[in-house]
Amino acid sequence: MLPDLIFYVIILSQIFVLSYYLPKKMHNRMRYVFKAYPPKEYPKLYPRPESFYNSYHRNFKIVNNLIIAIGVMLMFLAVYTGFSTTNEGAETFVFLYAVLQFLPMIVVEVTEFKQFRLMRELNIDTTRKADLQPRRLMDFVPPKLFGLAVFMFVAAITFDFTIHDYNFTLGHDSVDRAIVLTLGNLYFIGMISWQMFTKKRNPHQDYADRVKQLKLATKIATVTSIMLSLFFMAEAAGEVFDMEAYKPIIFSVYFQLIATFGFGIMLQRKAVESMNFDVYKADVSTS
Repeated sequence: MLPDLIFYVIILSQIFVLSYYLPKKMHNRMRYVFKAYPPKEYPKLYPRPESFYNSYHRNFKIVNNLIIAIGVMLMFLAVYTGFSTTNEGAETFVFLYAVLQFLPMIVVEVTEFKQFRLMRELNIDTTRKADLQPRRLMDFVPPKLFGLAVFMFVAAITFDFTIHDYNFTLGHDSVDRAIVLTLGNLYFIGMISWQMFTKKRNPHQDYADRVKQLKLATKIATVTSIMLSLFFMAEAAGEVFDMEAYKPIIFSVYFQLIATFGFGIMLQRKAVESMNFDVYKADVSTS
């Protein structure tokens, strides 16, 4: 069947993108920063012993290689057993394997959060600096992009209810998707607001770098919102137009797109090279 052939190709792509391509870029960036800005010259950037970072980088690579091996074995098992996209649990398989693939990158984010906390604990500079520049959402995201996200949110919910004859029964798939989409967008808004109005996590980060980070985070959240709306529209259409066999494929493509966009932008080397690392030097004046 054509859906099964496409499914296998897309899953191979998912293994490559989420467990090789993006992790390799992330590992290369970690090693680049570690070598270009070593602990001896930039001690404020490394609140843990140097050996921790070498082990951490090595383990990150090993774990992703293991996940690749698991994915390849599952693919062989699926082909051997004649697994089809119409089988019960096909979507769950795609989702659970994607979660496994995302785990190492999530661990990196959690580790970074803990590192910032250690930086604050070790920061002996008691001088507090306040940035008086206004912080509004439109300062960090292009208005047209934000408008498109709002439009897609409304369009996705309207499309879903329209093709399902405006069934507002609690528990109906259309209602559930509308709730999840709304909660997802509220999460994005809350996440960005938290980053905008709380004190900076990195005590040494200068204002210009923080603005760049906020713009990047806001852009990623906005585009992810748009992709989420498109995903729910595709899922709703699949229920009405007999495209159930393609839903696992849509799941996989969605995960690959959000990961490629979100992590891909963050992992650009030029984004690292444009940062001010002088603030992490031991001899930086804090006056």
